[in-house]
Amino acid sequence: MIDGHIRPALGSYVLPKLAPLHIQAFYSGGLAEGRKDGKGGLSAQSVVHFHRLLHKAFAQALKWQLLARNPILAVEPPRAQRQEMRALDEGETASLLSLLGEGRLYMPVMLAVTTGLRRGEILGLRWSNVDLATASITVVQSLEQTKEGLRFRQRRTEAGGPSHLTDRRSKIDWSPDGPSADPANSQAPARTEFGTSVPIAPCNNPPSPPYDMHRRAHCGRGL
Repeated sequence: MIDGHIRPALGSYVLPKLAPLHIQAFYSGGLAEGRKDGKGGLSAQSVVHFHRLLHKAFAQALKWQLLARNPILAVEPPRAQRQEMRALDEGETASLLSLLGEGRLYMPVMLAVTTGLRRGEILGLRWSNVDLATASITVVQSLEQTKEGLRFRQRRTEAGGPSHLTDRRSKIDWSPDGPSADPANSQAPARTEFGTSVPIAPCNNPPSPPYDMHRRAHCGRGL
């Protein structure tokens, strides 16, 4: 971000001489033709990331008394438009799971599309949280990224207890005739052989940040 966009556009200015107009022109240029492949401009969200980074940098420069004023305060970043999310239909979900086959991403993706769990919640699941008899899962913790590194945070509801998927009117059909029977039951021996502390989603063993699961899905890693 810095070497690819910010430094080429603003790096030639002496810090006290960098004016809001220069930064605003950088944003406008990025929106118009900021892509490195020459195929148009960057998204508004990308420019907002530039703005946030510059805001932190100039705030630090003020603390170090390298600047008398913060030019970023006079700059208007673009508004990042939130795209409406579209859920997969039944056919698309079946195609996705079929594509994943028995790869490492099958279990976390299957849990995501059938339960609506967040990435951190999926990566925090253990077999001790699963009741195969009632086809239900209890969410007791989630994996999250912090400044100190990865940690498991206890998941609590407003009532103070763990979150049950049955409360969300969602169950996983792991019966022999269920739609997810084969892959799910193929994981069941692991629950018996290795114990209930084994992660359900093996793609984070050892644990990796929740966003890594998203990156694996986009890049095709671990399929």
